[in-house]
Amino acid sequence: MNMSFSGKNSTIDISKIRLAVLYDNKISDEDLECDWGFSCLIEGAEKTILFDTGTKGSILMDNFKKMNLSPEIVDVVVLSHDHFDHTGGLEDFLKENNDVDIYIPSSFPYIYDELAKKYRSKIIRIADFSAICDGIYSTGEMGTEIIEQSLIINGNEKIVIITGCAHPGIVDICEKAKKETGKEILYAIGGFHLFRSSGTQIIDVISKLNEIGIEKISACHCTGDEGLELFEEHFGENYIAIGVGKIINISELR
Repeated sequence: MNMSFSGKNSTIDISKIRLAVLYDNKISDEDLECDWGFSCLIEGAEKTILFDTGTKGSILMDNFKKMNLSPEIVDVVVLSHDHFDHTGGLEDFLKENNDVDIYIPSSFPYIYDELAKKYRSKIIRIADFSAICDGIYSTGEMGTEIIEQSLIINGNEKIVIITGCAHPGIVDICEKAKKETGKEILYAIGGFHLFRSSGTQIIDVISKLNEIGIEKISACHCTGDEGLELFEEHFGENYIAIGVGKIINISELR
């Protein structure tokens, strides 16, 4: 099933949004386990969304429990792209909660449909900028070699962007989000896939993001250690360091 954007640009009060990092290769809470991959829980919208599922389901499920979160609160799973460090925990999650809609890029292989059928979950394929629920949208498929979707939380005045690896380029993702919503970016969080980039290339990306006007930012996962250091250096107090166990209340960023 392919859902295309209907033109109804719904918004939500983003001050009610809470993000919980369930999977990352850095630690914010020493009681949790880190591993290569990414997963983020989004609460406070019409539906509770699990964005990506990390690499190992056992780690994802354990981190859920240690953060006093239940997989059963999730209504929707959104997978950013077809790489195992973002989809590997899906089956273990479905064993705990199969009553979810799973939003995937249209180009995903049909093994995901088979997995959803096995657990009686619903697959929804996304091609274009599309509504996930009130106020939350997919960018739609972006990129060429690696196809990826990111999430946009559409606030009344500003937006929040969540990426998996940003293979299509974090700058391009942010520019598309601004174009689709017509709003400035309050916050961007996720992997920016800069771990193979030089310092000069990373600084160029940071410069372009500053031109776009992002107010606050959190880089993680595949951004790389040098990238994390440079983002923190250049964004200063507007940089929010994250890792497994980090909770971000959007109300505290405004």
